[in-house]
Amino acid sequence: MKWHMSKSPILALVLALALLLPVLPIHAHPVGRYRYYVDVSELGNYELAVDTVNHGFPSNETLNPLSVEVFSPDGSPLPVSASFERETVIEWELEHKNAASFVVNDELCFFATGPDPYIKVMVDRSALDDAIGFTFSAKGRFRAALRDASLMRVISEAEVSSDGYTDVFLGYSRSSLERDRPYAFFILPGPELACISDLKLVSGNLLIRWRADSPGEYVVTLDATPSNSERIEITSAKRVEPTRVEAFVVVPSFPSNLSGVVDLSVEVSGNLSPVTKVQARLDYEGQYNWTDDKGVLIEFEPSGGSWRAKWDTLTTWDGRHVMVIRAYDSNGGYAEFRKFIWVENVRNGTKLFPNKDAFSFIVLGDNRPSGGAKQPEVYKQLLEYIIRENADFYANVGDIVYSGELREYEDFVRVTSAIRIPLFIAEGNHENQIGRTAQRNFMSFFGKLFYSFDYGNSHFIFLNANVPGFRYSMSDEQIEWFAKDLDATEAEHIFVFIHQPIYPYAHGIEDKSALERLRAVVKLYKDKIDAIFQGHEHMYYSGENESIRTFILGGGGAELDNQYPKKYLFFHYMVVRVNGGDVSYQLVKPPVLEVNDLPDVVDTPSLEVRGRAQPFALVKVNGQEVRPSNTGTFSSTITLTPGENDVIVEALYNSTRLERRFKVTYLPHAQILLPDELEGNTEASIGVTCRGGPATGLLVLNGTAYELENGETRLKIPDIGEETQVKIAAYAEGCFPSEMYTSVRPKPPFISIGGVVALAILIVAILLYRRRLSVRR
Repeated sequence: MKWHMSKSPILALVLALALLLPVLPIHAHPVGRYRYYVDVSELGNYELAVDTVNHGFPSNETLNPLSVEVFSPDGSPLPVSASFERETVIEWELEHKNAASFVVNDELCFFATGPDPYIKVMVDRSALDDAIGFTFSAKGRFRAALRDASLMRVISEAEVSSDGYTDVFLGYSRSSLERDRPYAFFILPGPELACISDLKLVSGNLLIRWRADSPGEYVVTLDATPSNSERIEITSAKRVEPTRVEAFVVVPSFPSNLSGVVDLSVEVSGNLSPVTKVQARLDYEGQYNWTDDKGVLIEFEPSGGSWRAKWDTLTTWDGRHVMVIRAYDSNGGYAEFRKFIWVENVRNGTKLFPNKDAFSFIVLGDNRPSGGAKQPEVYKQLLEYIIRENADFYANVGDIVYSGELREYEDFVRVTSAIRIPLFIAEGNHENQIGRTAQRNFMSFFGKLFYSFDYGNSHFIFLNANVPGFRYSMSDEQIEWFAKDLDATEAEHIFVFIHQPIYPYAHGIEDKSALERLRAVVKLYKDKIDAIFQGHEHMYYSGENESIRTFILGGGGAELDNQYPKKYLFFHYMVVRVNGGDVSYQLVKPPVLEVNDLPDVVDTPSLEVRGRAQPFALVKVNGQEVRPSNTGTFSSTITLTPGENDVIVEALYNSTRLERRFKVTYLPHAQILLPDELEGNTEASIGVTCRGGPATGLLVLNGTAYELENGETRLKIPDIGEETQVKIAAYAEGCFPSEMYTSVRPKPPFISIGGVVALAILIVAILLYRRRLSVRR
């Protein structure tokens, strides 16, 4: 039996039952933050056109088309129709990797059959430039994304998790698309059966239609999140314009360039209930709860019709930030505005807190990931410890990202935004792996290449051996600036920061000429310099050169380097404390535990658990002891049983125990049972077993699905002209889907009994005729 499905059989039953029940009036109130008021004098169908991107409200949000609600004059919610002016249906031209799919009633259903699965649907590049997003209906659990077709760069992503069909809008910013790059709509399935239908690329205005059953004022609302309003189909309606519009918005009225202590002011309007608080955070992307005691949180107070706050910009670092401002109302809703700001407190010669002679600062380096944009978990954990140090600022000696792509800096900022102190960076070589583009990206976030400033009674110099054209080297201009800067300062202490070491353990500045000139400057001013902090080498080392304390602090989260002695390999940061004329250096090697992401579902009973901890830790995986390598990496293979398994990873450090818990489900593969051979244009029985018994589910043959009955289905093998490979996939409840290819042979030509007899007579006649000829000779 072929497999069919209905989008909403339960909905039809509910609607049928609803007709038998008495109708009770339901009164509600518009709650959408963006409201359009429409006066209606006649009954009929009405249409309002809304630009969801350039909507004209003093807000920079994109309105979600699935958030549409319409309210009648008495406040009752109405069924609504919503569609875009231009909707292009995307055809199912698919490319698969470790996934099976089939189409039923124009619905694409799919499931994973192996690791890292995807289904790729190519999208016309020129159409993307005119559109604002995709709409589709879906059920199951999977992710959908607009990505670069070959580089896998994610433009926009949405997660679907629904037992029944739900509408989804996947919007994107056209400015994120790179010229001349191909893009595709990706489906990233799991082993569970999921389906998607009505995939469309949408553009133009959102057309909102409803039925007006009485004259009066109707309210059309939108928001940034979906609503649960009932959807109906209205094909024609009278176009109307709103008589007035309102929106619950918060709008800043302060400049984008900020320094020192600044006055911030915002205006809040359009709220239907009282505003209870207005707050702002920096670089907030949901990486922690809004209410957590992390990062910068600015509290505004009401003042003469607006909300005001004083903010000391030295609670963050110089450079680009996104300030996320929220106004909350008494109903729990909030309006949000995201404003780009540029903070600048330090220029060459700046003196911060000149009368301060007791303070502390953190030094850390080489926190970059081993690839990609995501910051290492070890770095995130080190930041947690750094926050507790209550230091005055944080200095990073470079390699903060892997290659210098914009998205890498975005993730570094997102993660590092947990701190509430200034950050100063000595640029590393990995910030320039992709050349001048990377340099521009670095400057767009931090704005400085090499610089110096005073903090309290001390002078701080940040050098750069990674300016394009002078990588692993340094220009004469910068070296001369360095010498003049040292000569000019009269600070009690001088601290120098650089990525590639001037005094390496093994690897540092490679230009011998530049290195000699640098060391000559250091030697000349050795009596003034207290310490030089360096990175680049992924280890810790402390030495003394020219009577100056020198440190290599390369254990901030990047992989430790096994070429160095074991005693120098551990994750760390340093706390430097200045107290008048005294300086102390405290090395901190805190407990950490990083576990590589584990899959939710696996198809083999053997699971490798990998991660990193301090090399001196004792690691246990489900009770099994594992000793980390010299570089802190560990690996342990555990055996899973069918079904859900607990995976517990522990790291023990004397009195400290760190733990990570995971749930991993092991599903054995379904087994496909084929007859000895398959012939085209014939019927065949194919069986499927799951965990040794008959399977319940589906069998998919070349994109056609058949339902399994007692672990078996009978199907028609396609007619073929020559031996062909066909794809067979099985989706069995309780098992991981399976996929295989098998050969189908063409069916031999059919010859009837009469034909056989006639052929035999013909052969005999030919033989007799040949014999008669031979006798005559």
